[in-house]
Amino acid sequence: NSTTGDVLFGGDILGTPTLAINAGTAIANSGSVVLQAVGGVTDPLSLSVTADNVDLNDNITTGATGVLLSGVHDINPTNDVVITSLGPIDLGSDNATNVNGDDRMLTLDAVGIDGIISLDDVTVGTLTLLNGASNELFGDIAIETSVDFSSAGTSTLGDNVTVTATD
Repeated sequence: NSTTGDVLFGGDILGTPTLAINAGTAIANSGSVVLQAVGGVTDPLSLSVTADNVDLNDNITTGATGVLLSGVHDINPTNDVVITSLGPIDLGSDNATNVNGDDRMLTLDAVGIDGIISLDDVTVGTLTLLNGASNELFGDIAIETSVDFSSAGTSTLGDNVTVTATD
């Protein structure tokens, strides 16, 4: 827990408890979080991050409480990333969260019965939504190669949404 500092993880995060990381607020000059793999052999029940930005360097897998990154201003996949959760995946729902991964592949797989996927402004190479019971879209989605929501549930517009594929 830090009000303006950085929280950096150099290795994988395993274990079944809830993981909450607070590096300030979702405003400029707040803290940064760097994550490697989360989950895998044993998955945390949930992952919640509040910070100015978070770098996602590897895949994230959680249990029924889900992945809550809506308290982050900038989410930066630094590699191709798969986020899998038995619960909701919230990457923004108030038009204040940006996912910036230009040429990266981002796959969001909400496999649980409560698997709601929420997305704010997204710029990645490829975006795939899988198994979400429903999807809530806010802001602009700009994709370099492809957008695939064909295996996801009903999409609901929470705000004006523009989806653009540039290739």
